[in-house]
Amino acid sequence: EDLIQYGACEELVGRIHHVFNLQPLGEETVAELVGDYVEEVAKEYNVSVRITPNAVNEYVDISYGPTGLRYTRSEIMDAVNTAVSEHMISAPEKEVKEYLILGLNKIKTIPSRRRSKKKPDSQDGEQKER
Repeated sequence: EDLIQYGACEELVGRIHHVFNLQPLGEETVAELVGDYVEEVAKEYNVSVRITPNAVNEYVDISYGPTGLRYTRSEIMDAVNTAVSEHMISAPEKEVKEYLILGLNKIKTIPSRRRSKKKPDSQDGEQKER
């Protein structure tokens, strides 16, 4: 009846078998979903990705816009995709420890620390004579 009052065609309304009333998601739930999206992207690219609390808040804010959570998910995926791609193009020889999401389309690449190679005590296994 509500759908008809809002101007929906009666024939169309008659074809709808179930109607669900949905409530908006709370900020905590949206923040958890943002974290889930980050984990999903990390698994997809097989990299380590973290997100700062400020970045979570920024993504939560855009989730309440007209585009909703799907846009937020695609923004996170695009940001990580861009960071990984740029790294692969500009410095593929450098290993990356993780990607840190700082905000909307702001990602910091954290390089791995390389271990210094230890030099052997004697050259070519030579033994010193007394």
